[in-house]
Amino acid sequence: MRFLFHFRCSLAAVAALAEATRWPNVVSITGSTFGAGSLHEQTQLFQCDEAGTRVSWQGAWFASTYTRGLVTVAIMPIFAYLKLPPNASLLLTNGSANVDLNTFFAPDTVFNDVAGPRTYQTMLRLLLDAPCMNASSSNYGVRLDAFVPSAQEDVIFEANATSERQDVCGRDQSEHVTCSYSPSAPRQSMYAFGRPVARIIVNPGSQSAEGCTGWLWGSAGHLITNHHCIGSEADALNAQFQFVAESYLCSGNRNGVCAGVTEAITATLIYTNATLDFTLVKLRADLPAKYGYLQAAPSPASVGMRVYMPQHPRGGCKLLSYLNDDDQFTTISSLATPGCDRKGGYAYNVDTDGGSSGSPVLSKDTNTVVALHYCGATACRNAGIPMLWITQDLGRHNLLPPNGIASGAPPLVPPFSDPTVSPYGTNLPGVESPFTKQAVIDGVIIQVGSFANGWATNVDHITFQLATPGVVVVDVLSFERDGYKQAFADVNDDCRIAYLDTMIYVFSNDSTVQYTPYANDDVDSVDPNAGKADGSISPYDSYLVAVLPAGAHTVAIGATNLGLADARRGRNGYPYTQLLGCSGVATETGDSGAYRVTLSATVPLTIKHSNAAPKMAECAMEGEAALIRQCEAILDASYEMH
Repeated sequence: MRFLFHFRCSLAAVAALAEATRWPNVVSITGSTFGAGSLHEQTQLFQCDEAGTRVSWQGAWFASTYTRGLVTVAIMPIFAYLKLPPNASLLLTNGSANVDLNTFFAPDTVFNDVAGPRTYQTMLRLLLDAPCMNASSSNYGVRLDAFVPSAQEDVIFEANATSERQDVCGRDQSEHVTCSYSPSAPRQSMYAFGRPVARIIVNPGSQSAEGCTGWLWGSAGHLITNHHCIGSEADALNAQFQFVAESYLCSGNRNGVCAGVTEAITATLIYTNATLDFTLVKLRADLPAKYGYLQAAPSPASVGMRVYMPQHPRGGCKLLSYLNDDDQFTTISSLATPGCDRKGGYAYNVDTDGGSSGSPVLSKDTNTVVALHYCGATACRNAGIPMLWITQDLGRHNLLPPNGIASGAPPLVPPFSDPTVSPYGTNLPGVESPFTKQAVIDGVIIQVGSFANGWATNVDHITFQLATPGVVVVDVLSFERDGYKQAFADVNDDCRIAYLDTMIYVFSNDSTVQYTPYANDDVDSVDPNAGKADGSISPYDSYLVAVLPAGAHTVAIGATNLGLADARRGRNGYPYTQLLGCSGVATETGDSGAYRVTLSATVPLTIKHSNAAPKMAECAMEGEAALIRQCEAILDASYEMH
């Protein structure tokens, strides 16, 4: 079989491209270019040799860490032409997770100018495995026209595009849905009943993109959301649906954007009702067997009924709202609220935000859906259309999803693996990770000034050389208190609790090579799951991915609130820099905080110089357990003094 592969990645679509990795018996891609703002074209004719039976090929790594000066959180491929033969496999991969494009593109079918699934990664490549065929089959092939990157700001904008005045009631008490997972009764937990809930993106990558929430209703693959989210057949045809877009860390940043599993990049419109603000679409019939499904309550809600809501606010990670400001369960507060645009419905004090539209409002006692959330009204009276109104309307048209109304105990959610276990760090069989660990360096940030002259601290520099363009990961480990339980841990094994909230930069050390410096303060400011491979227990550690040209570069490591000018000169003059220890803030001259930085890259690094301080002395105490007990006692004593 002959495959024609053509890749044209526009300036706006991709920030940088890495060279292809060569595999045995694979025709390599040539002519790769790499660098911010580069135009990349590749054309290669693939044909099996006489002894071959299959074509196996890995494409170039496509990387985008910044788009329009903003941090990239997702990439979506645009195919100018796509036609696959039967028994072919075409995958998008980041090395540890695959997206099977065969799920979306049927064989022996021509697709022109079509978007693939938006993938919440910053590095991707295509993998092809296909049977050999004769030369007359040359119309099979793939032409990848562009990758379209999206920033976190884009995702939030999409979510707000469908917002009907969403409302956070007082303090935002929502939490990552994995916080509600119960290992003793996993399939009865609120987490389990959140699994059928999906993140929806309508017209992704376009100026009219919108983000909202929906959920599998009934046992046949139906999904329901708001009419103001999917309001037409065109919207349904151009909508993408992602499940389990969640953080495995309960302590992760709730404003982050989580990767999920894209199960559909189109849907069939079944019915829509603007007055009741709901739309019913059809996805694949096998999805309820994978994620479970929800059922509508057969009877009305009541005032005081405890309710909870799994949702995708801000187009980000799946969150769960069920607590009010008094840490009591959220409840139905009215059965007849005006709602938005006088649509009426139930009112409840559940926290929501843009992108929450279309979420299910579930009874805590029965785990059935009592309302379809559609807006945030005034005075903490978020509003939902009663499911009884919706089922009555669909019943009149004989369109109720099978098993859509509860008639007893809700169906058990299909078994699933522990969602609190990290999904990262394991590469797929036969797929090489793009990154190789290059160096692990220990260092110390020291208080070199005093309160009078600004509590100045040093800034460590690590300079490295790249012979060829590449992607570099800088991962810092320092903060020694858990971000969720606030427990101490000696993460870098130096037998002391002395740490800091770090900030890092990567900038050019070569006058002939210029680019916008990279910076990161908190590791999970975008992705709550990032930067955990080094053993990090806190969101205050720093982590960044930099797409770099060949030349000399510097990593600057300092305390939080480090400015770029101070990062370059090697001394942090921020007046309130805080180093931390057992009793909290350490402010004396000579106080220090330790860190460990791991450098990984797609190409070899030559570390030319590092002025990082040596690692602190090895443990001379009885062990970490004694150290932790000592720190807890010191901290308790400091609280008593105050």
